Amino acid sequence: MVAPEVQPPARPPWRAAPAAAGRAGWRPPPGGSLAGGVLASPASSRHATAPGALSAALRRWALGRVPARRPLLASAAAGATAGSRPAAAAASPPQGWRLLVGLAAASLALPRRFRRQPRACAVASVGGSATADSNGGGTVSQLDAFFALVKSNLGPGLLALPCAFAHTGWVLGLPVLLITVLQGVYTMLTLAGCKRALNRPGIFSVGEVAHCALGTWGRRAADVFVFVVQGGVCCCFVDLVSGNLVQVFRSFSHTQVMLALVPVFAGMGLLREVAQLGGLNKLGSLAMVTAVVAGTVAGTEQILATGTSSIVAAALPNRPLQDSVMLAASVFFAFEGLGLVLPVEKEMRNQEAFPKVVILASSFLTVVFLGLTFTCGVAFRGELETASLMAFLATRASGAWHKAVLSSSNLLVTAAVIVTLPLQLLPASQILSHWLGRAKERLGLGTSGGGAAKLAGLVPMWVLQRLALVAGCVGASMMVSNVALLVSLFGAVGQTGLGMLTPICHLALMRKGNLPWSNRGAAIDVFVITFCVIVMVSGTFMAMSDIVASSRSCARR
Repeated sequence: MVAPEVQPPARPPWRAAPAAAGRAGWRPPPGGSLAGGVLASPASSRHATAPGALSAALRRWALGRVPARRPLLASAAAGATAGSRPAAAAASPPQGWRLLVGLAAASLALPRRFRRQPRACAVASVGGSATADSNGGGTVSQLDAFFALVKSNLGPGLLALPCAFAHTGWVLGLPVLLITVLQGVYTMLTLAGCKRALNRPGIFSVGEVAHCALGTWGRRAADVFVFVVQGGVCCCFVDLVSGNLVQVFRSFSHTQVMLALVPVFAGMGLLREVAQLGGLNKLGSLAMVTAVVAGTVAGTEQILATGTSSIVAAALPNRPLQDSVMLAASVFFAFEGLGLVLPVEKEMRNQEAFPKVVILASSFLTVVFLGLTFTCGVAFRGELETASLMAFLATRASGAWHKAVLSSSNLLVTAAVIVTLPLQLLPASQILSHWLGRAKERLGLGTSGGGAAKLAGLVPMWVLQRLALVAGCVGASMMVSNVALLVSLFGAVGQTGLGMLTPICHLALMRKGNLPWSNRGAAIDVFVITFCVIVMVSGTFMAMSDIVASSRSCARR
């Protein structure tokens, strides 16, 4: 049977401008992002710079070819398990923390193929529309694609997982985390398979695939989910920055710090050009690598100090059903690299190896997620009640060296979140601009004229839209000061919607004949959709219930 031909979606004029990084198919600008973690890929190899000696050493380490004369990891492991040290050695950094400094420095030398991209080849996507360079052809190696996928999922959402895991307990927490990660891996592989089945140029995102498979409503659903997710990311960013700085300036309240930062957030929100947002990748990568390694080392040291008693005490959940759902929603929020899947596959030299790269990257991410989540969730159960992990660790750190490293990591994450706020605000602002323009057309008021339209001839409309978005994020963050609840809420409301959209497209393409029908594939799709719906409905209800209870508790004080 001949598969029916699927026409690519029409590109309305509002999709022609360069857009920013994000989740559901957003092709990012140069420099990438912290929360989206997405890094743009070049059009050709001439835009990639040759890695230095440190990058080459990191590549050898990633491939398991570390020279025997440099037993860094072995010495670090020995340092992590060592007992008390002599007083004369107390001033020197522990070897576990030397590993932290070394890996943080090495993050600056990761492959650069996804760092720069000429403006002519920039990809525009709002809810999924994309345009690419006309040259085609992949130039990205499997190792570079591996690093890009890994970095796309290392965002501040990962720092919220230990808090949710601590409430769930490792008996239920480990299965929930693994099932949710497996759902994300299946979604990535299925999205790539749907794109190959369509076999049409210009399809590089979830929105494009949804438009081809489901029609206009699929693209509109992607727009809504992207807007919710990106707006939620910005709210979490604002709350995270305020919470981290409260630990530094303890004489000020959370609300006072947030209000003082409003001019900073507003100024960063007005940066919308791709050229203005470049150069942020190194800071974001350094901050996240530092935070992940610092948190894992701190949690491991605490577990070694307390022994098996802490592991036994952290086994069972406080509220089995509710805590499990909240953890799943947080993992949805943290596992955020879906938007980079199709751009990376398109740029690979050997696209047939993409499934293997996805599986390897996801396996590595699972180890990272488990390492940070298990160690900190078990070690600090009963103490960790916030998603600001680095601020919590900096507050309870003892010893000059530990306090200096953790406080520096906290400030580094805070700075990285602030400078990457515009990257996360761009998708939501462009979708909002499109919605307003379409509403004005229906009301017969004319279009907004893009970014050139002005209010009373004074203020450009895009400025008002950006300021309104920033004000909304600040307002939401002031009402909900707990970042962990915000992460669970937006993970349940938005990210689950994006997670179920791909299996729905897969079922639709199998039904149309673009893909051969598979009973096993259909059963997995139904399971993933059901899982996403359960987490979406129950997670939203439970997160809102906790938010209301927290607000009432604060009102009584």
